[in-house]
Amino acid sequence: MLLQEQLALALAAGEPKNSIRAYFDIDATALLRDLPVGLGTNDEYAAFVIDYCVRSRWSLNPSLMEKLLSKLIVAGLSAGIAELSGALARVKLQQDPNDDCYTSYWVLNGQPFLNRQTLRPLLKDFIQSNTRSLLQIAGPGAGRTYTREFFDYLASQFSELHLVPIILNKKDGPSYNVEALAEDILNPMGVGVPESSSSSDAASLCRLILRTTKLQSGLWIFVLDGFGQTDLQPQVQELVRLLTVKCTSPEYRRKMRLVLVNYTVSLEDVLPAAIVNENIPLPSVNRQDLINCLLQLNEQRRQARAPLLDGLDVIADAMLIAAPQADDPRATEKARLKFLNERLSAIATGLRGADGS
Repeated sequence: MLLQEQLALALAAGEPKNSIRAYFDIDATALLRDLPVGLGTNDEYAAFVIDYCVRSRWSLNPSLMEKLLSKLIVAGLSAGIAELSGALARVKLQQDPNDDCYTSYWVLNGQPFLNRQTLRPLLKDFIQSNTRSLLQIAGPGAGRTYTREFFDYLASQFSELHLVPIILNKKDGPSYNVEALAEDILNPMGVGVPESSSSSDAASLCRLILRTTKLQSGLWIFVLDGFGQTDLQPQVQELVRLLTVKCTSPEYRRKMRLVLVNYTVSLEDVLPAAIVNENIPLPSVNRQDLINCLLQLNEQRRQARAPLLDGLDVIADAMLIAAPQADDPRATEKARLKFLNERLSAIATGLRGADGS
């Protein structure tokens, strides 16, 4: 990667920490404070600094990436001036080349992601800015599986994102203990729950989770689904409560996000302004969503030099007419989403005709 190579060369001219101070002036203090222990080579320093700038995005003005690119260009690099200058121009305009990911109707493995138009802009701001780090998604049943798939897709597109989904089934709720929750959170970061008398204490485990997350590279997104059950063990409830409070503090929201799916417990210790809320509307998919999804599929086909679909509006109408109905709106939504996703997946893989029949 050109940027990492050139920054490593620049850092080699002196002591890396002093170079970082010169590049980022008043913003260097927070960056240096977050430097992981054990960085040895200039390449390791460069990788961390670039990751830090990417995660900071446009939370500062000028942004950290703008400062970095400007200093490298002024330094007169022997290679890559044109490419870095182009990148600097895009950064100044706050243009992210991966922003289209948030509007994608297709995610991993050819899976459609039709609905959640309100979630998409919320999610972009939630991930890219450091202003709010707690997302609460209401609406039991419909759309929750697709939410996880969309997060998974975003994590595959942005190397700095690390997704940790934890799903607690209702039958497992009463027997699920606080050590298990801490283990599920810590394991992806390569850390286990210590065998000590405090390992069953929610406050101690919360401090361990926060310390561990601060030492990791990238942004960590913890998705807790099913933790609003009333019969959970008290220490499990307390750990979730503590995480909701702590994740919103400036010290930790640079490194983590917490997503609560179908969590209806009152968050009395968190300011309402610190919470991003999404209420899933019913129905969550309309005719234009289907047409947009088919348009994106046609673009994928065009790039693969495959035949394009004709009559996208007719295909969309046929699907909506054939979509099943149930006894209540929530059941209808769940059946409808399943049907539409299956039909679109079948069209994408060529298992059905152009109208999905």
